[in-house]
Amino acid sequence: LRALDPADVVYDVRTKVARVIAAKMLMPHRQFVSMLPGWWLTSSVEKRRPRPVHWVGRLMAMIEVATGAPADWRGRIALPEAAQRAAAALLPEGPRYIGLAPGAAGRDKVWPLDHFLALARALSAGGDTPVFLVGPNEADMVPKIAEALPDVPLIDGRQSPTEPAAGGPAFALAVAERFAAAVANCTGVGHLMANTGIPMVSLFGPTDPQRFLPWTQPIRHLRSQDFGGTEQMAAIPVEAVQAQVMGVLDDAARRSWAGPDPYSHGLQAPGRAADS
Repeated sequence: LRALDPADVVYDVRTKVARVIAAKMLMPHRQFVSMLPGWWLTSSVEKRRPRPVHWVGRLMAMIEVATGAPADWRGRIALPEAAQRAAAALLPEGPRYIGLAPGAAGRDKVWPLDHFLALARALSAGGDTPVFLVGPNEADMVPKIAEALPDVPLIDGRQSPTEPAAGGPAFALAVAERFAAAVANCTGVGHLMANTGIPMVSLFGPTDPQRFLPWTQPIRHLRSQDFGGTEQMAAIPVEAVQAQVMGVLDDAARRSWAGPDPYSHGLQAPGRAADS
C-alpha cells in the first residue's frame, strides 16, 4: 500500500477502529475521511458536524465533510440499453407490476416465504401482477415459488434469459424500474431497487429502520416489534403488508413525486439529528 501514489481522498466506510487506523497509516493520501464517531481520524478541517444515524446519510455526510459542499444524491443511474430491452421483454407494458424480493443475507431478516406467497396471491386477486426477484441466496426458494405460483413471473436478478450479456446489477435495476412498487426485507436488493426511485415497502425485524431504511420516497416500513414485540419476521401479518403496498401506491399517486427524497422519511436526515 505504501508504494501506491497518494490518493486525493480516501473514504473509509468501515467501523472497526483498528482497521481504519491501519488504512490511514498505510495508504498514501492527501485527505482521509472516516465514518467513525465524531469523524475521528478524518483529516478534513470541517469535522464538527454531527454524524447522521442513517447509513446512507453517513455516506453523504462523508462527502460533505471532505468537500465542504452539499452532496447531490439526486439523479438516476444510466442503464445499458441491453438491460432495459431484457427487462422489457420479461415485463412488457400493461400490467401494474409489484416487485417482491423474498431474500436477505441473514435468515433472521427474512419474512417467511409462505407470507410472500400469500401476499402475491392477494395482489393478484386485486388485479396487480406480482413479480418475484431472486438471487443466489434464494436458490432454495425458486422451486417452491414456481410450484405454488406457476403463472407469476420469477426473475433471477443476476442474469437475463433473453439477453445473456445483460446481467448483473444493471439488469436488476432495469427490472426494478418496471415495478409500480416493491416489497423487500432489509437487504441489499431493497436498496438496489430504491436506487430506481420506485415506491417501497420495507420489512424489518432485528435491524433498525432508523439506520437502514432504503433511500427512496415514497416509502413505508413495518417492524415485527409492532406486532407482538418480537424480532421474529413472521410476526408481520400479510394483510398489514398488503395495506402498506396499497398505501405507498396511493402516496405516489397523490404527490407530485419526481425522485428520491430521503429527507421526507421522517427519520434522521443527513446533517441533522445524529448519534455519537
